Amino acid sequence: MIGGRSLSDNIAAAMQDVPEAIQLRQIGHFSKADSAYGQGVAERLDLVPSSRLKSSRLPIIPRRPLLKRRSMAGLVITIAQRKGGAGKTTLATQLAVAWARCGARIAALDIDPQRSFSAWVELRRARLGAKAIGFDFAALPGWRAAQWVDDRVGAADLVLIDAPPHAETEARMALRVAALVVVPVQPSPLDLWATAETLKMAHDEQCRCLVVLNRVPPRSGLTDDIAAQLGRIGPPIAATRIGNRVALARAMALGLSVVESAAKTPAASEINALAKEIRGA
Repeated sequence: MIGGRSLSDNIAAAMQDVPEAIQLRQIGHFSKADSAYGQGVAERLDLVPSSRLKSSRLPIIPRRPLLKRRSMAGLVITIAQRKGGAGKTTLATQLAVAWARCGARIAALDIDPQRSFSAWVELRRARLGAKAIGFDFAALPGWRAAQWVDDRVGAADLVLIDAPPHAETEARMALRVAALVVVPVQPSPLDLWATAETLKMAHDEQCRCLVVLNRVPPRSGLTDDIAAQLGRIGPPIAATRIGNRVALARAMALGLSVVESAAKTPAASEINALAKEIRGA
């Protein structure tokens, strides 16, 4: 919270009158007038302390060096988004199966109190059998996440964590153990503004991020506009976009992945492509 308002509210207010020159990727060079204006914007967004803004080089989202994570055999990936309804759990479930079907050893952890991932796993167990879901799975409170991850990184190729949208303490715990944070974003202004809070949290925890445009409608120019604005903030954006596909919703309702239930559809192709892209990120 900044001055009684959330970061997303401050971004929404500030971005309405930010000159295009100040919305540059990562770091821009400014005149004295631009620099003074930019300092005010940065302080309002709480992105850079005023004591650090002593030159005309203004970091919009500062890229600090990553903390050196402890050595891990498996890649730990947290899927996080402070805004609910962004498709976070859908991505988590679909990616887990896509990676498992490629032969990867997957351990998945649900720390979201809504337990949507867990509900999908129960459907999957009922359909395929308790031992046939294809990956190791647990649902735990966030404070137990670090130990659970430690216990599995030696045997798993990928450890996947579905983080809660609103519980900040538990979300931070999920970020701290991650080598990569995947942030799904629907192409809408509200989602864009809310995503700033997630990126700020990841920055505070010195996490590497990959933004994924999710539930993308067909033939929408707004998607490209949102992608351009995300690019100005700074995080890498996945080349693969996930469409707003009925096949994904149907697969979720069956306790399946779309790569199982509709393998030849565009939805399955997108999930497979994203799974490959994330592993190479």
